[in-house]
Amino acid sequence: MSNRWRWVVRRGEVARAGPSGRALIGVCGVVLAGLLLAGCIGIGGPAAGGGPVEPEQAGESPPATGQLPEPTGTPAPFKTELVLCAVTEPASLLGDESAVAGELLPALVPQAAVFGEGYTATSDLLAALPSPEDGTLRRNEDGTLTVTLRYRDDLVWSDGEPFTADDALLGLSLPAPPSAPMFDVLEAQPVDDLTLEVTAAPGAEYPYVPSQPPLPVHVLGAEIDPAAFLSGDYARMPDPTLGPYSVSGWVQGSHILLQANPYSSGVGSRIPVVRVRFLPDSSAVWGELTSGGCDLALEDAFTLDQLPALLESQNAGQLRAYVRPGSVYERVIFNTYPWPSARPLISPMPACGRRSPMP
Repeated sequence: MSNRWRWVVRRGEVARAGPSGRALIGVCGVVLAGLLLAGCIGIGGPAAGGGPVEPEQAGESPPATGQLPEPTGTPAPFKTELVLCAVTEPASLLGDESAVAGELLPALVPQAAVFGEGYTATSDLLAALPSPEDGTLRRNEDGTLTVTLRYRDDLVWSDGEPFTADDALLGLSLPAPPSAPMFDVLEAQPVDDLTLEVTAAPGAEYPYVPSQPPLPVHVLGAEIDPAAFLSGDYARMPDPTLGPYSVSGWVQGSHILLQANPYSSGVGSRIPVVRVRFLPDSSAVWGELTSGGCDLALEDAFTLDQLPALLESQNAGQLRAYVRPGSVYERVIFNTYPWPSARPLISPMPACGRRSPMP
């Protein structure tokens, strides 16, 4: 399950908003943004995961209770081309397990749902997540799930072709990403132009939706061979797409160009082009950051032992560094829809050394 891909642009910083523990750029607990971009303001809200908060400037006072400050307009585009820098060039974007492909893919091929704060899923391509309350999520006597997936009616491919449920059905031909919640599809069929009814095998996990992205039937045809597809041109350079960007060019060993999808609202109107540059090593990335050749460094660009130098540069006002805890945590997952009573949730807690379940 991917994270909703959007840029957050604020005065002096550029980052991607996402769920807790994820960031557009970072490795081993280090997240690095590029040179400070003066005059930039927020698009889509503040960065998630506890990003830095700008202190109030001297002489300013907060607005009186019940009053809001006047909004500040942002010229569009905010930046005609945003430059990202990375070290590892993926072989492909769909089906590649590299960190760079993982960061870029949600901008191109969004999924039915995304995870936000606290491991809570929200609908992305769907009009709403399936739920027992409205009958779109039903557990059958044999342990399978029947799920009704109703897609949004405003989805349009980047070439102008309207989305249909057949596109979602074609996407189910692909294997699910290894890290995705379990959702093995036994059967799927369209109900109408925007609705699929899916039967999932026993053991399906929250949020009970497929993690495979839709694929354009009008380009690829009604059937694909998964192995041949993942080694083909569309998997390497997805176009057309449903996300805010599509791939408009790829120069091997140099860069990838992402072009804004004119039929997708959001960040594309503020940043029409994103260029992803591939540099030989972290020293080269550092040089480009400090000279203005990169706006952002992606996840593979730096290591933990470079953190002191990054923080020193941040203190000098050269760049913005984001630091997050490492991904060490404990979690109890029951792999079933929440029980009406809290007692089954509380009962395993003594075995975990806890007095109560974590929120």
